[in-house]
Amino acid sequence: MNYLITPSLLNSWQWFLSVEDDDKQEAERQKFIATLKREKFEKTPAMEFGIKFEDDIAFMCRTKTKTINDTANEIVNIVSGGTWQLPCKKLYKNFLLYGRMDVVKGNVVYDIKTASRYDVGKFQKSAQHRLYLYCTGLERCDYLVAEVYHGKEETIIKGFCVESYTDRDIEPMVDDFIAWLDYDPELKLLYYAHWESKY
Repeated sequence: MNYLITPSLLNSWQWFLSVEDDDKQEAERQKFIATLKREKFEKTPAMEFGIKFEDDIAFMCRTKTKTINDTANEIVNIVSGGTWQLPCKKLYKNFLLYGRMDVVKGNVVYDIKTASRYDVGKFQKSAQHRLYLYCTGLERCDYLVAEVYHGKEETIIKGFCVESYTDRDIEPMVDDFIAWLDYDPELKLLYYAHWESKY
């Protein structure tokens, strides 16, 4: 029997571990429990904007139009001609590493992000590029990041950055996650109850 490991699961776990404020730990634990139960969550306005922004980029690529703003046009220039929403998967021990890539073009994976607060290196520790490159053998993963300001009246795109990574060392992260579950029987039970692979 195989169990699923996704970038969002590992990133959610890393975020949970990063919370040091005792007052926030229980709330973050409940959020991580919801992740392990694979519960649907209500999207924030920022998430909705990010989804729409990516959809707009995909539309512009399909129709060969440039209409939104300079940042969107710049991203279109980069990803145009690529293949959208390609799944990737690879078995590691009895875990199926699985992800769905925004765009693959040539030997590069592109992931489109929006961020209301952006610092250089924001995605350095992310499981996303590691899993994508491990599963596919592709050369590089570029995060195409639009920095946005969500005002009361409108959302403004303030800037655009690219982060490039070649790390594919996902195995130690998976091993650490599985070993960590052994110290928390409640979370371990939830993972193995809800993440059995269907593939």
